[in-house]
Amino acid sequence: MKYLLVAFLTSFYSSFLFAQTITYNAQSFKSIDPKDTTYSDLEVIQGSIGNARVVLLGEPSHQEGNVFLAKTRIAKMLNQKMGFNILAFESGFYDLAKAQQKIDDGEDVYECVENAIYPIWIRAKEFEPLIDFIENKKIRLVGFDSQIGGEYSTEYLTDELNQFIKNNIREQNQIDYQMFDEVLLYMNEYFMFPDNNSYSTYTKSLKKIRASLSEIHSTSSIENIKSEASFWLQCISSIESLAKDYKVNDPGSMSEADFKAKDSNQRDLQMAKNLMYWLEKYPHDKFICWGASAHFALYIEQLENEELKEYVPMGRTLKDMLGDKVFSIAFTTSGGNYGYWYENEYKTVPIPEKSSFEYALAIDSLEYIWMDLSHNTKKMTTSILDYTPLKGDWSKVFDGIVYIKEFTPVHPSVRESKKQNDVEEDTNKEVFAKKSNGTDTEETKTITKLIRYNSFGKAYRKVFGKIIDHETNQVIPYATVQLTGTSIGTSANQYGLFELKLPQRINHDTLTISCIGYKQKYFKLENDPATLLIKMYPEIKVLKSVTVSADKFDPLKIMREAIKAIPINYLTNNFGAEYYTHVWEKNFDSALVDFEYVGQLYYENGYIRKNNNRITAQVKKVKWNHRFKEKNISNRAFLNGFWVTRIDFVKSHPIFSTSRLKNFNFSLTDITSFNNDDVYEISFVSKKNNHANTNDFYDIGFSGKIYIKDSDKAVLKCNFFWQRDTTLLNKYNLKYFAQGKSDWWNKSYTNYQIKQTVVYEKSPEGYYFLNNSYTLWDTEGASLITGKNINIKSQHHVYISKIQENNVLPIVFQENDDFDLNKPFDSQFWEQYNVPVSGDLVNFDFNERK
Repeated sequence: MKYLLVAFLTSFYSSFLFAQTITYNAQSFKSIDPKDTTYSDLEVIQGSIGNARVVLLGEPSHQEGNVFLAKTRIAKMLNQKMGFNILAFESGFYDLAKAQQKIDDGEDVYECVENAIYPIWIRAKEFEPLIDFIENKKIRLVGFDSQIGGEYSTEYLTDELNQFIKNNIREQNQIDYQMFDEVLLYMNEYFMFPDNNSYSTYTKSLKKIRASLSEIHSTSSIENIKSEASFWLQCISSIESLAKDYKVNDPGSMSEADFKAKDSNQRDLQMAKNLMYWLEKYPHDKFICWGASAHFALYIEQLENEELKEYVPMGRTLKDMLGDKVFSIAFTTSGGNYGYWYENEYKTVPIPEKSSFEYALAIDSLEYIWMDLSHNTKKMTTSILDYTPLKGDWSKVFDGIVYIKEFTPVHPSVRESKKQNDVEEDTNKEVFAKKSNGTDTEETKTITKLIRYNSFGKAYRKVFGKIIDHETNQVIPYATVQLTGTSIGTSANQYGLFELKLPQRINHDTLTISCIGYKQKYFKLENDPATLLIKMYPEIKVLKSVTVSADKFDPLKIMREAIKAIPINYLTNNFGAEYYTHVWEKNFDSALVDFEYVGQLYYENGYIRKNNNRITAQVKKVKWNHRFKEKNISNRAFLNGFWVTRIDFVKSHPIFSTSRLKNFNFSLTDITSFNNDDVYEISFVSKKNNHANTNDFYDIGFSGKIYIKDSDKAVLKCNFFWQRDTTLLNKYNLKYFAQGKSDWWNKSYTNYQIKQTVVYEKSPEGYYFLNNSYTLWDTEGASLITGKNINIKSQHHVYISKIQENNVLPIVFQENDDFDLNKPFDSQFWEQYNVPVSGDLVNFDFNERK
């Protein structure tokens, strides 16, 4: 049913306001729910759009969850009722083209859009209905942004461009593809042009590429090749525009206060050109554009704001070219909240000015209103753009406004596998409720059994030990120490030291000690053991001759086989686990922080490499051994479980992706033995020290070793080493610290290294899991805040246990107040808690695996 705005603005106050500010043509509609597919209430919007070929769907700040929902419903209506069949995103030009190509090839739609569309949308719960719509394949995807932000551009762009030119031209220009790729990846990571590359040399290289593509386009008689050459020409123009923007304007280095609207002109112009490319390529199709309202504004200089008079948004360029074929829609509100779930708190929508459009509507009860601005030529005040009240002739700036009474913020996506796609947002609460409401599940039975032994005073004892090499007396780090035949155990640290809590009842049991490259050791426990010194014998085999069977010992072949075997060796369905973490940090000999925490992990799709970072974590219990005494001394990522989601290399590190192997130099440096099986020690060095290969930022070097078992090609252990580029880091630190950004950019470094070891263990049923990870940050330099020298070492040690496959629900992000420095920790829990170790798989149920 349609409602005229006139009908509900009956109060003298709201009528008075409207009479003085606007001549209106507005109606209400009933729903923003994408599941509502009747669309009769949206006929008023259809009528306003008319014969337009391009509809621009804006949003105030990318931080309004229910605006995503409203846009999705409108997009579905445009597709199903008006024939709009292409969805264009404010995301990478190349990335979306690659995503659509892969979708056409039958690859998983969600994985494709995740690798192409910016995370501000793809990670949002409110964006999921649009992904579901895309999965139905009733609409095609393109991107129009010049910025490079997707996985596809870093993984494929350079190689595909090189191959296309090589295949279609005889005499190629001498193109430096390595430099082209280095600059491309740098701009993708840091949103600026690299100082160590010559801008003039880079533009000359782009000119050579363009000349080759132009030759292919003009000489080829094959239409598909001409079309692809045209695509690459547009792609190079987009990259050239981005490089110019980053080099000349350097927007990435500007503070929020320094950045002006006109600083986006270069990007907006190129976005308009990229969209025009797609419009010309598909002349009979109709486009829905998804992006920010500011980019989709038309003649924004009509507003009474001096800064905006110099801004030329892409909407204006499109309007100049296409006239009435472009229809731009903005969204506004009178209240509510906006922001992202990972921020400290949501922001409150400012109270509208009394003379504003939003204030007039706030006093009425209707939730959703459509306002056609075509007949409103009088000036009015509204806060459509970034919640800033602006006055002017808004009919020149947008064609229509969608009013939502209250905005809601963006929530985290809880998208699961297709088997679990109906789980609600609060499922995480349900998981923990089941563990505390007295339900005697198998897991709670096991937990009860384990903690009963030390529930009466000192009903347990501690055993300390050190593990060394029998021949060299050198320490053996990260060995697994387990009470034989039980799930009780631990792992030695980097110094070979371990501490193990044992039930008091144990008198004459045995410890089993295991480590790659050493014979398994059995150590008899006495009634009252002192500190143990355990010596292990090496089990090192001579490196087999590669001249007899070179192919068998080819390290690249072994890596490919290990990657291929991941779905066989590791679980590929959703599963959960418990994790324990110990964090400490010290500056010289002074402790800065020391704490432990326990939480839950959730692996979406197990070790399947699609959506490869989809591991979520939730902290449950925190124990403070030494609390913070000053600000800005520790990496705040320690406090939210973020690092736990990144430690599983087999699940998430690029080196275990077949397409990335070409970016590393591999060598077989040793063959050792573990449990009577050969283990290959493969050393590697990264050729390109960018995030796409190192999974880190600001690196000048990345290397390490990977241990792979011969019989099943399972990864048993990884030692990775990152060397940060202190010159680059210091440049940014000084620049951003001067801008008042001291939370992160507050040190000058002379050295910055990261070392990480991860160990995998095999379950009795034959599946491997990450057992533990140890990371050490080693930094030297000076504080920009105090000027004092620093030598900070930070440790992050994680153990994973209690793997659970069945009835596992996703983890939804929740704020955890246990990290409140003033809150006492649960001493009873920690008194009873045993650090988990390898083999703690007592709750594992493999009977129902499909």
